[in-house]
Amino acid sequence: MTVRIKKVSDSLYTADLILPDMPGIKASWSTPEPMRVDQIVEELRSRGVHQIDIGDAFYEADPRWLTAFGIGSAAKGYVCREVLDKSQPILLVSRNHEDWLFLCGAGHSKEASEYTLLAVGYLINSDRTLLALRDLPIGWKAERKSANSPWIRSPLDSSENLS
Repeated sequence: MTVRIKKVSDSLYTADLILPDMPGIKASWSTPEPMRVDQIVEELRSRGVHQIDIGDAFYEADPRWLTAFGIGSAAKGYVCREVLDKSQPILLVSRNHEDWLFLCGAGHSKEASEYTLLAVGYLINSDRTLLALRDLPIGWKAERKSANSPWIRSPLDSSENLS
């Protein structure tokens, strides 16, 4: 399977999904007209394309594509040391107030020295599975058991304060 994305304007793209000729496999697909990033992502996901492949195709077409996806270059998130040095994967993401937190899931103190502020786009380029959380509302979290597990979303309860 091959995904090709082409940037048409500041916020519109076209996409082609080329599938190998195999019995029982749905025919290849192309956007009928230029579409927004979220529309293309939704369509490709519904056709079984992995989010990493989608992110890679968008990045190849436009390295600044995340801004069209609603993640501006100014969006920042706090990461724990283990995520920063890549010794642990991101297993917990939360949005307290306006802040994004990307943590390994281990208990951490609330000391500022435990965290580093990074561009969210950098984190997404490092871990494309984070794209699934782009619409995580303020006051919610998403957790997973391992880097290969699905994200499970839930509201933060009143006792949780991850920031």
